[in-house]
Amino acid sequence: MQVSASLYQRVFRRVFDLILLALALPFLLPLILVLVVMIRLDSPGPAFLRLSRRGQDGKIFRQLRFRCVWLDAPLRAFQATSGTPDDPRLTRVGVFVMRTRLNTLPMIFNALGGSMSLVGPRALPVDVTGFDPEVVRLVSQMRPGIFTPDSLTAESADDLSRLAITLAWMRNAGPLGDLRIVLRGVTGI
Repeated sequence: MQVSASLYQRVFRRVFDLILLALALPFLLPLILVLVVMIRLDSPGPAFLRLSRRGQDGKIFRQLRFRCVWLDAPLRAFQATSGTPDDPRLTRVGVFVMRTRLNTLPMIFNALGGSMSLVGPRALPVDVTGFDPEVVRLVSQMRPGIFTPDSLTAESADDLSRLAITLAWMRNAGPLGDLRIVLRGVTGI
């Protein structure tokens, strides 16, 4: 499987990210601030989660997300009765943040810092045991994305379908395609 990151993917995508983020930050920062306050008022604990992920060239980084669960989430899950329609681990604000997909909004700070990109493959877990080494090599050529080429694929799609979409995108990635992925991710259309 021969796919390699183009010059655009390795270099110019950073400029693309910074331009779009500069345009979006005046609108996103107040929203982030409001969500931080809502999360902190709704439940004790930090507003952000820092998840370890494998990034470009296999480097480990801390992916930011909004905290949507109670701090004692494992205990709440254990105590939940079978057949409960709502996940007892989620806070009230967490339910809203998850449904609207705003839980990933703090990743813009990862993109500003350069550990992520606006568009890219899904971030890999730190432990890639069980993953095809060739897939890990290919995906690790690029920064992981906030918006992924397969993000609007049906949830029932298998990993192979998602991988095929990502590899096709890697072969043909460019600024217009990336802009389309961002717009589809923001609007859901």
